[in-house]
Amino acid sequence: MSQDPVARLEVNVTDPPGAVVVSIRGEADHRQADRLGEALARILSRRPARLVLDLSGITFLSSVAIGMLVAFRSALVRHGGEVMVTGIPPHIAGTLHLAGLDGLLKLQSSERTATARKTKSPG
Repeated sequence: MSQDPVARLEVNVTDPPGAVVVSIRGEADHRQADRLGEALARILSRRPARLVLDLSGITFLSSVAIGMLVAFRSALVRHGGEVMVTGIPPHIAGTLHLAGLDGLLKLQSSERTATARKTKSPG
């Protein structure tokens, strides 16, 4: 049984009430940057009011992928949306903390908590 030399990355989008949920699973490394970027661009074009990034299935998050997530978050916020992150594995949470991004990203305990929050009022 041989392993695929290219790491697998899955990006699944669902639309439960209250948010668009993007579940990212696998390795988000430099080899998957284009795939991740294309998926995020498609989602950004929809301009959701609330987006939940579920990272519970992520096994690796490269600096390139982190940069894409931060740029995606900034673009969505500019369009009046908000991004929340759930399911961060401890090793990824440590990386985000060291990069100073845990304060930038709205971390939620679960997808249910994130989708149940009231949307921010226009201000």
